[in-house]
Amino acid sequence: MLTRNINEAGHLIYGKPLNDEFANIGMLYTYLTDETGEPVTFTFNGKSASRPLADFDFGADQIWLVAIEHMLEHGRQHDFEMMLENKQHHLFMELEDEESDCLFSVIKVPVEAGNKRLMFTLLRNITPLLRSNSLSGSRNALFKMVAENVPDVFCVIDIHGNLIFLSPSFTQLTGYKISEFTPKLLISILSADSFARIRKVWNDFQQLNDGNYSGGDIHPEHTEIELKRRDGSKCWVEIISAPYADAAGRLEGIHAIIRDVTERKTRQEAIHSSLKHERELSEVKSKYISNVSHEFRTPLSIIYSNLQLLESHRFELDKQTIDDAFELSKMAVKSLLRVLDKVTIVDAAGKGKLELKPAEVNIVEFCNSLVSECTEMTLIDNRIRLKTNGIIPNMNVDEYLLKNILSNLLQNALIFSERHSEVIFSIGFNHKGWLHFEIRDQGIGIPETDLGYIYEPFYRASNARMIKGSGLGLTVVAECIKLHKGEISIESTPGKGTLVLVDIPI
Repeated sequence: MLTRNINEAGHLIYGKPLNDEFANIGMLYTYLTDETGEPVTFTFNGKSASRPLADFDFGADQIWLVAIEHMLEHGRQHDFEMMLENKQHHLFMELEDEESDCLFSVIKVPVEAGNKRLMFTLLRNITPLLRSNSLSGSRNALFKMVAENVPDVFCVIDIHGNLIFLSPSFTQLTGYKISEFTPKLLISILSADSFARIRKVWNDFQQLNDGNYSGGDIHPEHTEIELKRRDGSKCWVEIISAPYADAAGRLEGIHAIIRDVTERKTRQEAIHSSLKHERELSEVKSKYISNVSHEFRTPLSIIYSNLQLLESHRFELDKQTIDDAFELSKMAVKSLLRVLDKVTIVDAAGKGKLELKPAEVNIVEFCNSLVSECTEMTLIDNRIRLKTNGIIPNMNVDEYLLKNILSNLLQNALIFSERHSEVIFSIGFNHKGWLHFEIRDQGIGIPETDLGYIYEPFYRASNARMIKGSGLGLTVVAECIKLHKGEISIESTPGKGTLVLVDIPI
């Protein structure tokens, strides 16, 4: 490791480099930054200076000027943060000169000099290593250093599928030792879908296995898979793989970089979920505006047309016609109030502000009143037959909520059945002693595929979308029953009718 000795004057006396193999690579540039991130001392090949560039002779190798300027311009904030963290960092910087790409090794080490906290930066051009044709020596040393010091996993597999190299970061990623890696382990930590993706990468590689290939025609493959760590937790990794060949162009195997992208994946899923939620809210809002607007338009049109009639012909109309106009207008107003009640209840329930306020209610009188209101709405007498099973005493219930439960169910029974068909409304008690209501109609029924969604706001069954309605009625019913801690069940056969059972504890 690098010796980190500082004399009293604050000058760094650096000793042995990070790896002996780098001793003769080429030129070396170092500098110190103070606690503010400001560079203060510079050296180049053993020569010290107070300025970063002007006092050094870089000769023809002008890429150094680009590298040093880049580090001094962009590294200040990074140095300051690393000094606070007191962590050593090793990174690589790739730059382009007029002839080719150049790679610099950058080592940053936080040091202390008395009460001062400084950052030592060592910059070395390691491009000659990459240009070497030897597969041993310096290139192996560089590969080893990179593989052992970066969090990404490096993996090399030969043409027969044998694992040639796996970097130590595999253990950090999965919790398994490299010595434990076997095909059986790979199968156990991958889902079926992830294993299929890995298999596809290998199959694509095998298609090139004719002994020769053109490197220019090969592009790295990117794939993402989910794997299970030793501790049972799961993580997402990105695999960037590409084939490699010998100097003669013969395919030798695959090398790959495996990177933990769990955090990125989590952020993407959170964004996707948020966008999905926004779309759902937008759809609900659109349905709300469309349905409620329609529910308002009809009664408002009735009120307006009757007002026009009374205004234009008030001296010509007989008493019966005037009474009918007023009656129709009153019914339209009641229809508007029912829609507003539904909207108010759904809104209050969504905000957690819907409250249960029980009081003593004469259930039979209450139900008779509901039947009268619903009959008035349809203008057809005797459509609802009320049946009481036994003596029904007064009960402590929330009259407002119970009215919204039963009136919405009765209205649905009337709306979704033939105009003159009978609706049976029964009151009694169930086996638990709870107040029990049954509403049976002979209407269009509800398809089985829709039954799981009918309590959702604005949902309309597939066979009911051409019939007027806000799509809020059963949502209101469900919310009001929930506050009573009651139960509801629906039995329905398309074309034959629906039976709704409501039980309210008392």
